[in-house]
Amino acid sequence: MTEEVVRVPPDTMAFISMKTTFKNKGLVNVSGFHADPGWEGPLIFAVFNAGPASVHLYRGLPLFLIWYADLDHPSDKRKTNPGSRQIPAVSINNLTGGVNSLNVLDKRLIEEAQRRREEDDKLSTRIHDVEKTQGRNNVMLGIFLTIAISLSVSFVGYVVFRSLISSAPQPAAATGSSTQRPSAAATLITQQ
Repeated sequence: MTEEVVRVPPDTMAFISMKTTFKNKGLVNVSGFHADPGWEGPLIFAVFNAGPASVHLYRGLPLFLIWYADLDHPSDKRKTNPGSRQIPAVSINNLTGGVNSLNVLDKRLIEEAQRRREEDDKLSTRIHDVEKTQGRNNVMLGIFLTIAISLSVSFVGYVVFRSLISSAPQPAAATGSSTQRPSAAATLITQQ
C-alpha cells in the first residue's frame, strides 16, 4: 500500500507503471495498471517475481510511477467513495498459500531431486543387501544339497551292500568242535 494518498480528478485517468530497474529483475505488476477517475486514497499494489532470483523490497522504496491523462469530459463512471486506508482482509487472504515464482519452483525442484536421489540411494542399499543375503542363502543351499546328496548316496550304498550280503549263499556248517568259521579260501575249497 502506498504511503501517499492519490487523488484522481473526475476528468482524469491515472496510469501506473513499475520502474524498469525492477522490471528487469523479473517483477511483474499483477494488481492493476490504472486508477479510475474520482479515486481518492492510497493504492494497493501486488507484484509477482517471474525472475530467477529473490528481489528484496523495503518500506518507502520508490518502485511505482503514476502519470495522469486528461479526459475529454468528466467520467460518468467515476469513483465517489474514498479508498480504504488499510489493506482489506480479503486481499490478504488472497495472498496466503504457496508462492509459485520461478525462484521458489526452482528451489522446490532442487529439493525434490535431492529427495529422490536419497530415496534411490536407500533403494540401492536395500537391493545390495538383498543380493548379499540371496548369495549367502545360495551358498547355504548348495552346502545343504551336497550333504543331503552325500547322505542319500551313502544310505543307498549301505542298503545295496546289506541286500547283497543277505542274499549271498551261506557256507555249510563245519563239523567238529571248533567254533571258528572257515576262511574264505577254505569255504571255496569245501564247495568244490
